[in-house]
Amino acid sequence: PEKKMKHRLFLAAGLLCLLLPAARGYAQSNPQWLIFLPPQAETYYYRVAQATALTEEAALKKAFAAAIFESAFAIGIAVDLSKLEKMSEDSASIALSKFVNIPVNVVCRHVEALTTSRGYRAHVLCQVASNVRVKPAYKTFNCFLSREE
Repeated sequence: PEKKMKHRLFLAAGLLCLLLPAARGYAQSNPQWLIFLPPQAETYYYRVAQATALTEEAALKKAFAAAIFESAFAIGIAVDLSKLEKMSEDSASIALSKFVNIPVNVVCRHVEALTTSRGYRAHVLCQVASNVRVKPAYKTFNCFLSREE
């Protein structure tokens, strides 16, 4: 039993040695808000969405559309993703129907060139209203330090 335990510890240590550099590289090349979502505030929460496209601009637009789509889905509203992708990427209040607007505020963007194929992957961090009937009291978010100010 003791020999098996030492063998398992040795394997675990070896695996950790292999994974740590990769994890460190991921953490260094990507902003902290991609790894740790900021905490929810009283009137809004944070959502990260991502998308890929051939250009940076198209990837950012698609990522913003994905954030709206996911936010609408979370409150039970069906929307057409292709229509959302045609919107401006930084709209503040999205009219999903005659009766529902979702306040969405893009606070951070991160774009990376894809190495295995052509194009870009974009990530956006958005502040989304918790309640569509209450105007959110957004705070400034420092993308570099990954915290509200």
